[in-house]
Amino acid sequence: MREILFRGKKLSDGAWVEGDLSRCVVVGETHIRRIEDNLSTTTHRIDPETVCQYTGLSDRNGKRIFEGDIMEIPGSNKKGLPAEVRYMERDGGFRIERIGYVPIILNEVQYWGEVIGNIFDNPYLIEWKRSKLRITPRKPTDRGGYLTMPLVSNVPRPSDKTWKKTICPVCGKECWDRPLPEGFIEEMFVGKRCTMCALKAAGV
Repeated sequence: MREILFRGKKLSDGAWVEGDLSRCVVVGETHIRRIEDNLSTTTHRIDPETVCQYTGLSDRNGKRIFEGDIMEIPGSNKKGLPAEVRYMERDGGFRIERIGYVPIILNEVQYWGEVIGNIFDNPYLIEWKRSKLRITPRKPTDRGGYLTMPLVSNVPRPSDKTWKKTICPVCGKECWDRPLPEGFIEEMFVGKRCTMCALKAAGV
């Protein structure tokens, strides 16, 4: 039977901890309960944004593969890698989600896959590792560029209820229009495009 396991970053020091996911009596607090070697139980308060589920699989080095891990296939020329392990609701399972390419099923991943990081500690590894595109936080003084809109096919049910469905003016695909962060207005940008069309415009 597959081991049900979660991991998350402790709020106290940012270190990763693995164990059972539990909710405290205090509303809104998320904890991971870990059974130590002496069979005592330790509960850690964690950042809920970092909670990732174990896929039940390991990579070719025996490393457990969690949701949010970044994987590559050593020696392979598959486009879109390295990429993130995500739970795909439409498929009912974990896949390696590649921007612009078909997701990779984790069949026999223990023979070909390798975890090289995760989206929280090593976000720069995802695809940009093979791209000359630089990603830096946008400042209110910056001008130009496109407002990116996530594709509905990639984010079927956003947690933010303020997102509204719209159509990409370039490719016509359904995507999400999101409110701008405080201090930003649409006049600061060239226009809006879905994430894929924005990446293509950047030469990725």
